[in-house]
Amino acid sequence: MNRFVLIVLLLSLFLASFQMVLPSSFAQTYVVSELWVNPMAVNDLAVSKDGSCIVAVNNTGIYYFTRNNPNPKWWYPTAEGENFLSVAVSANGNYVVAGNDTGYILYFNNAKNRVGEQASPTWTSEDLGSAVERKTLDISDNGEYVVVGGTGTAVYYFSECTTKTGTNQGYQYRIWLSDAVEVYAVDMSSDGKYIAAGGPDVDGGGFVMFRKDARTGSDDESPTWYVGDLDGEIVDVAVSDDGYAVVAVTSAVPMPKTLYYWADASSYADSPSATWTVKERFSSVDMSSDGDKVVAGVKIFLACLHFWSNARELTGTPEADWVRLEGLQVLDVAISDDGNLIVATTSEGGPTYKAYFFTSDGTLIKETVLDQYSPIISMSEDGGLVAVGGSELDSLYVYVVEPVPVGGEVVPTNISASLIHILTFILVVASLIGILTKKLVKI
Repeated sequence: MNRFVLIVLLLSLFLASFQMVLPSSFAQTYVVSELWVNPMAVNDLAVSKDGSCIVAVNNTGIYYFTRNNPNPKWWYPTAEGENFLSVAVSANGNYVVAGNDTGYILYFNNAKNRVGEQASPTWTSEDLGSAVERKTLDISDNGEYVVVGGTGTAVYYFSECTTKTGTNQGYQYRIWLSDAVEVYAVDMSSDGKYIAAGGPDVDGGGFVMFRKDARTGSDDESPTWYVGDLDGEIVDVAVSDDGYAVVAVTSAVPMPKTLYYWADASSYADSPSATWTVKERFSSVDMSSDGDKVVAGVKIFLACLHFWSNARELTGTPEADWVRLEGLQVLDVAISDDGNLIVATTSEGGPTYKAYFFTSDGTLIKETVLDQYSPIISMSEDGGLVAVGGSELDSLYVYVVEPVPVGGEVVPTNISASLIHILTFILVVASLIGILTKKLVKI
């Protein structure tokens, strides 16, 4: 009996010792590293989907950065009395479009090969009437299509953008929104086929519009559907790449405010009701490219970050999968196309500003301090390159997010620990041999 107990104890000791060198975890984890910082102020920024470049705009010009260099590869200075407010870049970084405060967009092709100060863009639009604000400009992955809002009560659609040249270039068509006051946000699917937009309407609330088959049209067009008199001005909107989902949030004040989600959006006409809604003071929203994961930030009062999975299947007023950053003012949110990585920036008083990186299960990867108020986030398609910025100096940060091999690191890795495990194994084997030998002798 004593020998049996001894054997069990020795085996247990050996297995416990061996377990210490097994991988610590089999869940996917990530490491976030600051790649570089530039002391410029930023009105808007865009990261290419392939992560090859970052484009930033401010009151002095347009600045094109390659991934690993904090110094711009090329730049285009503003004209007197001009400020750049918005920017978008194609998936491969070869086409850039920027909007200014005088009502024009400026388009640059061959962006990857430009170097130094640029004398002129490839083409400029006709006068669109008013400033092209941040969140009111988007470009398709291939650079062929550009959508513009923010200049009044119309959404402008430009096509054949990669072949245009010169000044005063016209749009393919515009969508008149007679019940809108202004367009605060636009989004376009990666192929340019679907458009969503939102803003305040004439009834004192908000509106969301959607257009499918966006690549066809001429002159003045109507939206596929339009929903007005929502419970606040729409301040952010997103559309899935397949046109199935549209999500939008209303302004944070006054109450009540709502997140609206329309499933099967491309099948509707007229003024459809949202598939699901959530009452909260959201000020920013984003979703995965398939529309199945949604993240939204609350900026005031009971501030926090909310996340929903399986969004395409939800109905009614669903609870979030998780809530994080309770009590912190969430300035902006972004999610990778696959929905696996989420970034949020916050204001925490003091003043203290931070960027937070999460996985889709709510696990915090990293939090990092920012020098300035930074309400602008853009990321590559896979979330591997993230840029954060704001309108104050020293606010442009670029981060790399890299996956750690599944299983994690082997612990411990030092030689002395390994020797201990080997010696333990030898002792266990020797003890077992000794015990068995004695038993055989007695027999």
